[in-house]
Amino acid sequence: IQNLQRQQAFNLDVQGVHVCKYIADFTYEDQSGRLVVEDVKGMKAGAAYSMFRLKCKLMLACHALRVVEI
Repeated sequence: IQNLQRQQAFNLDVQGVHVCKYIADFTYEDQSGRLVVEDVKGMKAGAAYSMFRLKCKLMLACHALRVVEI
């Protein structure tokens, strides 16, 4: 991997309206140069996890990036 970054922020804007911000735990480029976004999750229940899942969908819609959950 290369260009490893921690806590990179992504604005999640829909039709010109700022909805929220997503802060990834890690981002890096893989061997093919593709940007990889990773987030470490311990608990998979509750309101915080539901918000995370929503932000993952917004990342895909706004930036065409899938968040890898670890």
